[in-house]
Amino acid sequence: SSTHSSVTFGCLVSKYFPEPVTIAMGTTTGQTSSTVTIFPAVQLTDPNISYSRSSQLTVSSSDWSKNTYQCLVNHNSINFQKIIPKGKMYLFPGSCPGENNLKHVQLVCQMYNFTSQTIEVTWYINGIETSIENKITSLGMSNGQFSFLCKVNVSQAQWNSGAYYKCQAKDTKTGKKVEDTIRKCSGMRSIYKSTYFGLSCILGIKFSTDLLVNKIAPLTCLASNLPSSTGYKFTWLQEGGGNLPFTTEDPTLNENGTYSVASVLITCLCPFFRTNSNFCYTEDNMSPPIVALFPPTSEEESSKEYVTYTCMASNFYPIDIYIGWSQDNQEIHKSLYVNSDPTWEVENASYFIVSKLKVPYEDWKENKAVSCVVGHKALPLHFIQRTIDKTTGKPTKTFVNIYMSDSNLSCP
Repeated sequence: SSTHSSVTFGCLVSKYFPEPVTIAMGTTTGQTSSTVTIFPAVQLTDPNISYSRSSQLTVSSSDWSKNTYQCLVNHNSINFQKIIPKGKMYLFPGSCPGENNLKHVQLVCQMYNFTSQTIEVTWYINGIETSIENKITSLGMSNGQFSFLCKVNVSQAQWNSGAYYKCQAKDTKTGKKVEDTIRKCSGMRSIYKSTYFGLSCILGIKFSTDLLVNKIAPLTCLASNLPSSTGYKFTWLQEGGGNLPFTTEDPTLNENGTYSVASVLITCLCPFFRTNSNFCYTEDNMSPPIVALFPPTSEEESSKEYVTYTCMASNFYPIDIYIGWSQDNQEIHKSLYVNSDPTWEVENASYFIVSKLKVPYEDWKENKAVSCVVGHKALPLHFIQRTIDKTTGKPTKTFVNIYMSDSNLSCP
């Protein structure tokens, strides 16, 4: 369940024997919460004697959006791990733009891991809510979670203009929302579509921070209209021979009785960037962000507890942007700061975003330099860094090259 400010989730361990069992809950990064409520074990007698035990954890909505949580169970010296599912969404073109001389482009919004049998879907164009005729189709239930499919047709001319389309889904049971955004030459872009004996396969690519930073991104192959949940096999090959490592998601049952399944390959796209100019952003209409870094307020300094740095990037286009922080040239983990969603400014025909970093007062007192790093396609070297410290109180500007320390793969 959830409110506007918090999210509550639980873990149930059932039909185990003998006692005891231990339960811990926390993030997948290893941070175990001390505020977990562990309920007493309950004895079950149908048909044999066994036990059931549950736990519950409440976290802030901001922590829920930033972290992935897990339940850790130990029984008879055997450890079990269960990831707490979150709503997921994939937004991609369901038709190749311009095929068959159509005047529209079909957008497909696939949604997974919802707790309710019903959802509300809202569409936005360039950040403005719009009314588009759409039909929500239930794809059934898997592991207690529901999946859905929503298709809409948008104007071919508007798609070609570079308009941004956002699909937002709300779980009617918990109130939580997930969303994804797409535009031509951005987001989950269909780069290949094939239909063979009724089976459909779309190969797409989705924007991510690694795509901007290291030219690394997930390639997704979505196979639809499969007659069975088994009997299929994905193989990813690279030019010159050799298989590539990948992950395959669980199949999803469609309303028509067929199955859909996605296979995801995390790969370096440097060769593709160099050889396929249609993949990258066009130079038309691109605008680099104007970056401002603000020091802590005098009220925060006087409290001598925590101080907050604020970084604002404005006047940028397209929407895809990266904001990170560092202290004394050491990267700060993304769980320690909060970024707003990019907001469309109609009067400037551009976006702005705000990021806030809270650090202990002692770090500010010790004059540790704090930097806000902004990445955008329209910037020289693709990145700009603004740095501030207590002595100067004024930010300095530098264009930089950057490498994400938490990346598992890098391009040459």
